[in-house]
Amino acid sequence: MTLCRKLKDDPRTAHMPVVLLTARSSQQCRLEGMARGAGDYLTKPFDAAERVMRVKNLILQRQQLKRQFGLESLLNVDVSTLGETDRQFLALAVQTIQAHF
Repeated sequence: MTLCRKLKDDPRTAHMPVVLLTARSSQQCRLEGMARGAGDYLTKPFDAAERVMRVKNLILQRQQLKRQFGLESLLNVDVSTLGETDRQFLALAVQTIQAHF
């Protein structure tokens, strides 16, 4: 849980999907994992085929979002609707893009 929180709080890694694979299966633990930003939560024992499919789905979703919200959309986003981590990431992305134009 701590690693998930650290990854999601860091603008350099906040965009990465995190899949928690754990023996903690209570509803409270699942909700805590999702609240900390996990993209998915799998409990042991798990089915390997299901794990692979969930990861593939997360990757496909990220690719769709990337296509939908490409550079053109990035430059026109309403930052007031974003969380602090997303604002920091967006500011760094725009700064990097402008520096390399």
